[in-house]
Order: sequence, then structure tokens, then C-alpha cells
Amino acid sequence: MKNALETSGLCKYYGTRVAVQDLDWTVPAGTSWAFLGPNGSGKTTTLKLLMGFTPPSSGSSRILGEDPWELRPATKARIGFVSETPSLPPWMKVSELVRFHASFYPRWSKEHESALLDRFSLEPQIRIANLSKGQHSALMLLLALCQGSDLLLLDEPAADLDVAKRRQLLSLLAEFLSVPGHTVVFSTHIVTDVERVASHVAVLANGRLVDCASLDELQANVKAICMPSEQLELCQDALEGMGILTSEQQGRVHEVVVRRFQDGEARFDSGASSVKDLSLEDIYLALVSGIRPG
Repeated sequence: MKNALETSGLCKYYGTRVAVQDLDWTVPAGTSWAFLGPNGSGKTTTLKLLMGFTPPSSGSSRILGEDPWELRPATKARIGFVSETPSLPPWMKVSELVRFHASFYPRWSKEHESALLDRFSLEPQIRIANLSKGQHSALMLLLALCQGSDLLLLDEPAADLDVAKRRQLLSLLAEFLSVPGHTVVFSTHIVTDVERVASHVAVLANGRLVDCASLDELQANVKAICMPSEQLELCQDALEGMGILTSEQQGRVHEVVVRRFQDGEARFDSGASSVKDLSLEDIYLALVSGIRPG
């Protein structure tokens, strides 16, 4: 299958509030995506729309080639989903929940289950009610990874994990992605984790897709150009042609972050200007800096 996810003009409104607006997004099979955006930007709503948990106001989406509202059981079994706010039956023991969940998935891996219980230090006889937030998240990840998924949709999977468990998660995702055709989309606010596992980045703000590109493309094209303030006016047209994201005075020097540096690279590769590479965190902040709260 060419694409794991596709959306076209996807919208979701709650009364007059816009949650997702005109979302056009394609996720090729075999890629890993970090889904970034400020709190309230629409990331969770988008994932719910893709899973068929909430109906769209307009537009359409496809997941593994099918309408989310008409998924065949065999297709559902290929999708692993981890919610930001897991709701697990508190009276069940870990072993009981795992056994119940496994009964719905013919591709369930007992070997993987055993390995992950040990890896996450989850005691099979402990009740769900007695798990910490981090253990809840780890258990949800175990369920998604053991069911034989081809696609993982993870909503803030590392939010409640400590540093050691976060590294375990990233290692597990890397292992999952080593299988050809496996796809991951994970929303996160921990930008430093992204470069370890994501090949692509999608940035959402106020329900709109601000940017969508491979990590390599973003790092090659989003640059900071530093120049004397008196030179700024002379270069204004060229800078605007490269898509100005931010412009900031720093003493007698002006720093301008542009989105399409390669469009005017020859103009700024020498002389009074200097070009600075940016971290992914700086790139993300530049992309959302001009977006006012909706």
C-alpha cells in the first residue's frame, strides 16, 4: 500500500470553535512522523478523526486505504492506537487485560508480550487501579505493539514516562520501524525526542497544518540569516522570497529565519551575511511563532 494515511479538506468544529481546519495530509507507508503543535492545536482531534472516534464536520480521510468509519475487522487489527488519556478497567489485573486484548488479535505475539512486560517492569498480577501514570502509558504501548500492527498512532506516548522509559519507547519504535512498510505517527511536545525516530514532521497550529516535510528538508531549508541591520532593507525582497518566519533585532545585527533558504542561497553565502543552522526545536518555534491563538 502506497499511503498509510490520507486526509482531504478534513474539518472538525465544536459549535463555533474550530478544532481542525482544511487538513490535507498524506503519510506514505513506511515513514515515521512527529506530529507537533502547541496545546490545543488540534493534534488529538486529528488522531480521533483518523481512528473514526469522532465524525468529521466536512472533508474525508483514509486509513490503510479505508474510510475510518467503515474499517473491516482485519484492517482494525493492523492499527495500534495509544490515547493521551488511557481509560483502562481499574478492577482488572495486567495479565487479565492483556489476555482479553490479545483475544481480538490473531497476530498477537506472546513472545513480544513477555519481553515488554519485563522491559517495562509491569507485574502481571498488579491491578490496573494500582498502576502509576507512566505504567498506564507503558501498558497501552505494550497492547499496541503486541497486536501485530502495521500502523501505530500514538498521542503523546512519552508524556508520563521518565527519561529511562522514554528511551525504551524510542528504541521500541525504532525496532518497529525496521520492518518494511511499518508506519508511525506520534504527537509530542518533547521536541528533543523527535530526531531519534522521526523521518518526517507535521506541524499543526490552530487546527491548520503549518508545515509538513521530511526532517532532512526542514533542516536544509529553515535557516537563520544574520546581517547588519542597515543591510536588512536592501535584502528585504530576497528574504521575503524565501518566506520569512521570524525577524529579530539583536543589537546591531538582525536575525531573520526563513523557510526556503535554498531559493536564495547564493545571495547569502558570503559577504556581510552569515547563515546559521537551527535545531529542530528552534525550527518548530519559528514555524509557530507567527500563529496567534484562535
